[in-house]
Amino acid sequence: VTNMADEVFDALESLRHNHDLLMADKRVIDACFEQESIERDRLDTQLKSLAEAVRGVTRKLKLQNRETIESITYLSEELERMGYGDVLTTSALPLDASVLEREGD
Repeated sequence: VTNMADEVFDALESLRHNHDLLMADKRVIDACFEQESIERDRLDTQLKSLAEAVRGVTRKLKLQNRETIESITYLSEELERMGYGDVLTTSALPLDASVLEREGD
């Protein structure tokens, strides 16, 4: 009976030791999940900041694009008014020979 009691006691000690190891592993896993959650929140914050910056740059580029189009439209109208309308249809760069000849006139 004493021998059987010792075996039961040893088995209980082994179970308690394994339980302690499992609980230590659980704490490590919980800490990893907590760290992952912190990292995910940090990355989420960075992505939101990046998205806001991209929206700001996009708004700025749209405004600059609109201003560029307005400037090109104005210059095209002025060239048309000054008699250089044919240059707009024959050349992407209005510094071709016909423009230079007209400037010499």
